Amino acid sequence: MGRKAPALEPAVIAQYGLAVRGSREVRGVLRIETNAGPHCLKRCRLTEEELWFSQAAMEHLRRCGYEGVIPHEWTVAGLPFARHGPHLYTLTRWMDSRELDFDDPRDLNLAVRTLAEFHQAARGFVPPPYPQRVLWGAWPARFSSRADQLLEWKEAASSREHRSAFDEVYLQEVYYYHQQGLQALELLGRSPYHSLAQAAKDAGTLCHHDISPYNFLLGADNRVYLVDFDYCICDLHLHDLGSLILRTLKRSHWDYGEACAVAEAYDRILPLSDGALQVLEALFRWPQDFWQVGLQYYVEHQPWTLDRFLNSLAEKIKGPLLRERFLARYQAEHFRGLNPAPRRPQAAPAAQRRSPVRWTRLH
Repeated sequence: MGRKAPALEPAVIAQYGLAVRGSREVRGVLRIETNAGPHCLKRCRLTEEELWFSQAAMEHLRRCGYEGVIPHEWTVAGLPFARHGPHLYTLTRWMDSRELDFDDPRDLNLAVRTLAEFHQAARGFVPPPYPQRVLWGAWPARFSSRADQLLEWKEAASSREHRSAFDEVYLQEVYYYHQQGLQALELLGRSPYHSLAQAAKDAGTLCHHDISPYNFLLGADNRVYLVDFDYCICDLHLHDLGSLILRTLKRSHWDYGEACAVAEAYDRILPLSDGALQVLEALFRWPQDFWQVGLQYYVEHQPWTLDRFLNSLAEKIKGPLLRERFLARYQAEHFRGLNPAPRRPQAAPAAQRRSPVRWTRLH
């Protein structure tokens, strides 16, 4: 189920000094017609600290001249969000647009270009003091702790007196995916991950962290806007690129050529070093989807039916032979088998462009 749009609270709109003439729900948000034109109202699931972090990221992008971001509107009190009861709300101008269709090669290419241009523009970010979003160098610890969680959930499933159908399938599959996690951790240890993470920290890199079609909007001005920075983090740009490639792989039944095309399109804007391609191998091997559905079932206890959980698990674990075939080919070729052109040298870190000012709340 999608996110439910917030009710139109007059107390929220009043904080922006706007007069509302009408509203309607669109994909979990409200389009409101105001005396200042149409706007998008969204109720956030973030804390104030998280909202300030995403605000800092967007302000940094605007200072760097990046035009593919739609900033939050400010309240009359000088805040980039409104409070009402236990909830926080953000308001942006409404832009007539359409979501990119990642099944369309032309749209997918636009998304790759947008992602690379965003990563290029975002360098030099000085994050606010919120360590939960600063993840340079965090992959090994995260891989390790999440591999341990797979075993914890295995123990929880096996110790139940009355196992569900989900428990039974999980127990059948968990050994394979735990081994995949350990192999990913080993690959990461053999890769130059730590040096790349340090270079990313020095360069002040930023990731969007929610690479989905509905966050890439093609406007009437033919510009692609990257929206919804709610979950942005400081991390290697490979985090976002790997997410986009994995999405392409799942859609294309682990087609090596389609994934390679995404990497090559990105490489034309931001060159990928051999070390970066090694790190991507660990990311491709990591069983993120299997871990995610276990988290939803055993920890988050999402209010879903058992059938929905089973369908989700079945979707996550289908096609293991295709996945293994892709991983074997990637290990042998690292996306270079279909690209005979000589590789360009990796761009130098852009640490010299890092903003010298510390983030402060802009009122």
